[in-house]
Amino acid sequence: MIVEKKAVKTLVINLVFILLSFMMVSFFLFSKKIYGGGDLVFHINRIDELANALKNNNSLADLFSFSTFNNTGNAVQQCYPNFTLLPFAVFKMLFSNPVTAYYLGIVFYSYITLAVAYYSCLKMKIGMRQAFIFAVLYSFSHYRLINIFRRFAMGEWIAMSFIPLALVGAYLILFGNQKYWYLLTIGLTLIIYSHVLSLLLVVGFIAIMIICAFLFRTDCITKRLVRLIGAGILTLLLSSVEFYQLFTYVHNGNLYLPAGQTTLSVSALPVKTLLTSALGNEISSYIGVETIIILILVPLFWKKISSVSKSASFFSLVFLVLSTNIIPWTLLAKTPLETIQFPWRFLTLFSVLLTFTGADVLEKLLNTITYRRTEKLVFMGLVAGIVILGIYPLHKWQKSAEQNTQTATATNYDSAWPGSHIFNGSSYKMMSHVTTAFIYVDYWPMESVNYRDSINKKEVLLGNQQIGTMKFLSYKNDMAVFSFKASKSSTGYDLPVLYYGRKYKVSVNGKIAEYSKSQRGTIQIALKKGTNRIKIRILKAKRFICLEVLSLMGWLALIVYISFVKISKKRK
Repeated sequence: MIVEKKAVKTLVINLVFILLSFMMVSFFLFSKKIYGGGDLVFHINRIDELANALKNNNSLADLFSFSTFNNTGNAVQQCYPNFTLLPFAVFKMLFSNPVTAYYLGIVFYSYITLAVAYYSCLKMKIGMRQAFIFAVLYSFSHYRLINIFRRFAMGEWIAMSFIPLALVGAYLILFGNQKYWYLLTIGLTLIIYSHVLSLLLVVGFIAIMIICAFLFRTDCITKRLVRLIGAGILTLLLSSVEFYQLFTYVHNGNLYLPAGQTTLSVSALPVKTLLTSALGNEISSYIGVETIIILILVPLFWKKISSVSKSASFFSLVFLVLSTNIIPWTLLAKTPLETIQFPWRFLTLFSVLLTFTGADVLEKLLNTITYRRTEKLVFMGLVAGIVILGIYPLHKWQKSAEQNTQTATATNYDSAWPGSHIFNGSSYKMMSHVTTAFIYVDYWPMESVNYRDSINKKEVLLGNQQIGTMKFLSYKNDMAVFSFKASKSSTGYDLPVLYYGRKYKVSVNGKIAEYSKSQRGTIQIALKKGTNRIKIRILKAKRFICLEVLSLMGWLALIVYISFVKISKKRK
């Protein structure tokens, strides 16, 4: 009877999470429009490339962008983790309207965020109500919402779904029940599958937790560190494919990297602007009014909240300060910290830690209410208030965008940042066309960046002179097919396909062709006079295949282990 009651309660909570996930996107979903901005076009191209790969049997792990990003064959998918984008790609294949598919992907990860946050809290022996409040507070936190609806920082936004799992896993290893060590492994691995810079932030904070463990934890510290190291080693195994790709392309190749292209001191947030925009609760601000409310309530309930919440609130303030121009970021230029690109990325950790403390504060507030019925009503009111504070700025911004943002058309799309338009089901396809106003060159060979216009226009060169444009035909079974009509036979045709080393097997009209690197950093081959059918097949290194197998075996072993633990627990 108790088990059945618990199962019903769990079912109800999950249904509420699904409802809240739909509420988060309701204004946008019903409008059937995507209100562009930030990196929208960049990530839409990544999603569409994955959808094409699923449809046409292309490798997901070593996927070149031939069907998107203007068919240049760039290595964005190898250098920027794409595994957790797969749900978006699956929805795009299942639904005829790509806008609906996109918002269902957001619904999916919003539910995952709610469920993971809730589950993570329960593992810390926190009550169901407080865990529920944390899940809602975190999922509707301002920074998380702007990441997807304004910045369209999809990798960072997805990574936020798994940060509570990783941090709770590390906490339990160092300070709690060590048997849940696998939470750290799963959390870190899924973060790596989403956003590498978020991994650096989380690992940095775990390093701080280790120092605290040495200072304040005396029992079994060696054993706990061994568990932590073991969880880290397994994480490396499960994510070995991602690290191999990063090492192969980023460190072994002279590529244009987004990190280091911005100045930390310029992007640090002015304190006054940060606080005033938070009070206005505008979606353009990095923190919302819920932040101010929690910061006011924490001192009032300081004596009642747990020591973990006190520590979380302290570090949240540290990360808030780190996001601002209080820190002399100019002095930290050309240091490893420059890798994070923007100081306000610290708001990722700020959000999870402050909302954790906020849930404890609100739980203690509810405990002060004498009458049970009143307590339930206040609880529901608090949840409703959190949701409204989250979605109202979205609704307000949507109305503003309707009045001030152009709907993408063939005539205006090339005149602005490739995302600062409103897209509907019919104009969605424009996002796979690279505009002349801005061309994404992230992870391009450095030699190719200066020739971005020529390459994106699909211009073929001979003797550094344009002699025509190449036509993209298909990308199936790891083979990209192009067509070009040559005016004469020659050995120096410079194709608008980016060159990443000896990773291809090239054939022309059915015959294997030798290829080299051109001055533009692209593939150069010999062509004969007339129409040439050019096929470029992607080759996989044997070591890469071995890592794929090892990673898969690691996941299977981990699943078997967790299943065994669960079964053993039920028998007891």
